[in-house]
Amino acid sequence: MPYLWIFVTVVATGFQVVRNAAQRGMIGDAGPWGATLVRFLFGLPFSLVFTAGAAMAAGELHPVLSLAYFGFALTGAATQVLATAALLVAMRRAGFAIGTVMQQSSLPLSAVLGLLFFHDRLSAQGWWGVLAASLGLAILTWPRSPA
Repeated sequence: MPYLWIFVTVVATGFQVVRNAAQRGMIGDAGPWGATLVRFLFGLPFSLVFTAGAAMAAGELHPVLSLAYFGFALTGAATQVLATAALLVAMRRAGFAIGTVMQQSSLPLSAVLGLLFFHDRLSAQGWWGVLAASLGLAILTWPRSPA
């Protein structure tokens, strides 16, 4: 099953949109910070279980949990929480579709910026994947004509 990741990615993308819609609905009661914290507190046990499972499956991993490691982890977590709160505010102010487009546009932006600034080289298959994801995003979020 070498292409199982394609199916998993498509399904995960659908769940992500559903999660974002549910989270946007919570903004009215909890505000953007409350809705963001609910998202991350809900996901924390899952991330710990998956991390432990990956470490056990790898067998020979010996992570170094230094002060620098926790500093980078805390910085990444804080940045993710701030970005999620900003996404929820954008969804409330500009609309769900605009917020979703901005969130999902990170894939093509990362590929292009990686190429320009870090000289990352994607294979032709990688660029086809970026193109397919971008086209899918455009199709899913294209404004519908009023019925």
